[in-house]
Amino acid sequence: METVQELVEAFRDDEKDAAGPNAFWSDPQLVRWARQAVDRYCEITRSVYDSTSPFTCAELKAGDTSVPRHPSIIDIVSASFPPPNKRDLAVEPPGRTPRSCLPTSGMTRLLVVDSHDLRLYPPAATDCVLQLEVIRRPVRLLTLESRLTDVPPHARETLLLYMKHRAYRVHDAELFDPAKADNYLAEFERECQEHLETARAAPGAGLIKSSW
Repeated sequence: METVQELVEAFRDDEKDAAGPNAFWSDPQLVRWARQAVDRYCEITRSVYDSTSPFTCAELKAGDTSVPRHPSIIDIVSASFPPPNKRDLAVEPPGRTPRSCLPTSGMTRLLVVDSHDLRLYPPAATDCVLQLEVIRRPVRLLTLESRLTDVPPHARETLLLYMKHRAYRVHDAELFDPAKADNYLAEFERECQEHLETARAAPGAGLIKSSW
């Protein structure tokens, strides 16, 4: 399966649901669940590393205290200032360093990452560029024609499990079956966890270095 369209077709084939006006589940429903499946896959497996998308590089002005966090970012792997002022920054969640201990003068050396912003401590001393490597969700909104570039080929069957979980949780559907839906979700999460553990055991296995 290379595209969302092929994923939808595989779902319909598994569930014996013919496409068209008599389909039990509509294409818009299935595309929405495919988006959710890819997002959740990326969140659990942490498999998409990116240092080339536009939002991984921020131009700072002297005195800047923060930059917005792009909504696709799951986690920050590293943050640095490239040459000629090359320097790696420590990356922390809010609260790890007490507020009274946060650096306030000198060169920026700490990036505090919250849900909305990346905060610089101390603020940028000069005009400079902040370079990030991140783990992320899809950057673009998936459509029926989209390619499944953020999920390795061997893992795309796993996405069907999440889609089936959502399909059998539709409350007004004749096939509403919460127990079946929960089983699909558990199987999806188990397979995602296996993919994560495989990647950790063999660095580079299953990871996608993104380049847009």
